[in-house]
Amino acid sequence: IFFCVGPISLRKCKAFGSGLQGGDAGEALSFHIIPYDDYNNVNFKDNFSISLVFTPNITSFSQVSQNQSGIFLISYKTTIAQIYSLTIIAQTAVTELPIPGSPFEITIIPGYSTSKIF
Repeated sequence: IFFCVGPISLRKCKAFGSGLQGGDAGEALSFHIIPYDDYNNVNFKDNFSISLVFTPNITSFSQVSQNQSGIFLISYKTTIAQIYSLTIIAQTAVTELPIPGSPFEITIIPGYSTSKIF
């Protein structure tokens, strides 16, 4: 018997990780996204893209990469301590939707300075 993974179901995609809650300003934060089909199988074969929309806008950086098992690693950093709203938009060839849980409220707290005052 041969089973084939179905097309990605944007309503079944899951985001998880500490970067969805927040962290320290100036530190790289991250979380994962797993694309699933309607039967909860990980789908790493179909074309799938992710866009991040931070409100207010993050001026530092964000990066999206995918490993061989289909799990996306999203990293971002901001130097401004405040509360952000993060909407994660998932897109396939036929549709585009915010993933379940979007928007996420992310709290960035003041980071620790490594500089010394003399």
